[in-house]
Amino acid sequence: MKKLTEIVKDSSDSIKRNFYISTLMAAGSALVSAPLEIFVLDMNKYISSLARVNAWELNYLSFPLTKAMRDWGRRRHGLVGDTSLKALASDAIYPAIYSAITVPMIYLLAGESDPKKIIYPTLFAIGTNIIKHVGGYYLQDKFEGLRKRINGWKEKNGSINKQEKYKKNVLRFAGASIIALTIFYNSLPNELPKEKESSQLEQITQEEVVNYQDDQFLENFFYHSQN
Repeated sequence: MKKLTEIVKDSSDSIKRNFYISTLMAAGSALVSAPLEIFVLDMNKYISSLARVNAWELNYLSFPLTKAMRDWGRRRHGLVGDTSLKALASDAIYPAIYSAITVPMIYLLAGESDPKKIIYPTLFAIGTNIIKHVGGYYLQDKFEGLRKRINGWKEKNGSINKQEKYKKNVLRFAGASIIALTIFYNSLPNELPKEKESSQLEQITQEEVVNYQDDQFLENFFYHSQN
């Protein structure tokens, strides 16, 4: 019973830790990605904002899942604790596969149809994901103390006050990120996605044609009735 209680507590701590780390990563990623999408890729602001929402939600799955995939790959190939080139390749391939699958989905679900505006962010995400997981793995021993201070999670006998301070700081940063993104997107000129804009123009054109035909019919009707 005691062992089960410890497992539940460890699982709860792990979920909380992943939540705050994922929130911190999602907020930082959104602040970087939004300007790149708008000013570099010339993406529609509505599509970009929806993509940021999709990416933020997905980020809560991506951090623990890619870490689990990387660890599973090391165990499968017998590379636990290894620092060889083979271990580096094993660490790199799983985050790359994850990004290659999920990032296009983020933009497709947001309504983006331009292949270039999907491919470039996907390649960028693959690169950053590889750097984040591979680099984090090889630097974790060297910067273990710094990582713990950043994450706010000491050992089991660590300071509760520091954990609470860390959690509040993460939520404040996330809130500030959301406010900044809201101001950023609202400051951009309003524009419809090209598909909707074309649809509306087509609808207006059709209405003009119908109105013109109606006017011609009425003119012809009155002309013939007078004669």
